[in-house]
Amino acid sequence: MPKILIYRQEYDYANVQGLGILDNGDLIIVKKGEPKPELPSSTRIINNPKVPDAFSAPIKIFLDPSTQCPLSCPFCLSDSSKQSTLSISKEKILDYVQQIIDMGVLRVKVGGGEPFVYPYFYDIVEKLHKAGIFVSCSTSGILIDKLTEAELKFFAENKVKISISIDGDEQYHDKLRNKQGLFQKAVNAVKVLKKAQNNVELRATIANNSTSYEQIQFLNDLSQNLKTKIRIRTVKPKGRAIKNKSAALYPTEAYWKFFDHLRLLAQKNLLINIEEMLSYDKPTGYSVYGCKLDCAAGTRSA
Repeated sequence: MPKILIYRQEYDYANVQGLGILDNGDLIIVKKGEPKPELPSSTRIINNPKVPDAFSAPIKIFLDPSTQCPLSCPFCLSDSSKQSTLSISKEKILDYVQQIIDMGVLRVKVGGGEPFVYPYFYDIVEKLHKAGIFVSCSTSGILIDKLTEAELKFFAENKVKISISIDGDEQYHDKLRNKQGLFQKAVNAVKVLKKAQNNVELRATIANNSTSYEQIQFLNDLSQNLKTKIRIRTVKPKGRAIKNKSAALYPTEAYWKFFDHLRLLAQKNLLINIEEMLSYDKPTGYSVYGCKLDCAAGTRSA
């Protein structure tokens, strides 16, 4: 039976009086008037000061300790590259991690840049996991084949969810990310990680052009062939995506055709996750986590 690792007292924002995280990564949301769950003695209990019109701390933090990366993808949010020298020192990053722990954040996604390039990546993961926080990371998969058995075991033991980026078929993906053989490296990374009992998912980024829109059938088939969940999102207008005009700032007719196709695929293939996409056709009264919530920035994620 899953254990509650962290439980955080809340103050009825969005009708929520408590938030928690289970050891399988699932959230616990206790609404106002509902009984508080029975907490084992090992649960870390957080009582933050009340924050007006928000949760007392974010549910999830996106932590980018470096913008160093072997690739220079055209839609990179953080403008990461081989040439980048932006990197947080070990002392500072562990201080930030401690602040995240102290405020009772429940989930942390470590990105970058390429997280496997960052020299203190393992220190971050270990410290967060020991505090009960569910950790995930996103990678191109370019360095997974260099991991040792001990490192693969480390990620399995720390229950890290690893997202591998694949944006389309082999020709498209390698050309998009300007790296011959990257597609095969990513597919092999999924197989290696799954064999080592790691929690793996695919992550596809769809750019604002017809060639990218046409990749979704392939991505649907790939997820089924690899028996792996796939999270599909569109490019956000940030970093190099602005300069390269990769993001759809205003949905066009071509965009809606793509989205309708993707929505139909997602209805048939339960491995597809499109929760980060626009929800224009959600039923009336739909709300995040079953609550009436506003913009997520700072209240649910940061």
